[in-house]
Amino acid sequence: MIKIPEHGYCFGCGKASRKGLNATLFYDPETSAVRAEYTYTIHHQGPPGYAHGGAIFTLLDEVMGVTAWVNGYSVMLRHMEIDYLRPVPLGKRVYFEGKIDEIVDDRKIFIRGRIYDEEGDFIAARGLYVHVEHDLFRRYRKLLMSVTEKASTR
Repeated sequence: MIKIPEHGYCFGCGKASRKGLNATLFYDPETSAVRAEYTYTIHHQGPPGYAHGGAIFTLLDEVMGVTAWVNGYSVMLRHMEIDYLRPVPLGKRVYFEGKIDEIVDDRKIFIRGRIYDEEGDFIAARGLYVHVEHDLFRRYRKLLMSVTEKASTR
């Protein structure tokens, strides 16, 4: 697993964002998946004792979107379907995974995502991310693609 560089004030993974989730993401070169581990705290509470759906969605979108980015696609989320299978408890380490499911016309990137623990899935999702070209995105894509380049030299 290769650590993916964080990017400043990003709410999901940026270390400079004092109010963000500050998650650390990893690239798995064997499967081209992106993974993360996270423990939600009382600051992320929705229903008593459980993480808020928006906090859950935020990190899931981060993992799934970065999955496209490290595989060479600068994207933005267009649509996501989420199945909340069981509530995510506060104070318990949970695992995130994003994998490319399908690519259509080199523009529509479908990503499967999940949040799980040793007992099974909390969340299952499929998102449509659309390839977008922009100067700022080109620089960021170059940074994230350096992760896959590291993996190929190992």
